[in-house]
Amino acid sequence: MTDIKDKTTTVAQLIEFLQTQDQGAEVSILRTSTFQWETVIEKVNFDPSEHADYTDLRGNPFCKDDNPNFGKRFLFLGSEE
Repeated sequence: MTDIKDKTTTVAQLIEFLQTQDQGAEVSILRTSTFQWETVIEKVNFDPSEHADYTDLRGNPFCKDDNPNFGKRFLFLGSEE
């Protein structure tokens, strides 16, 4: 079994997957929040303005070529408070 950390999914692959889903389905995410030692997980409606973050490290002068994230781009989906 391959470790999940070794798997990557591109935006193109995500779009391909989503095209196989019910296009009328509502999209939700799981939001986690922690208070002292307790973690609370709740389902909330997906809002791209709040739950999507794009990071482009290409050309970033602080991310050197010995960094495993050098030259990469990431789309983070979800929420953590």
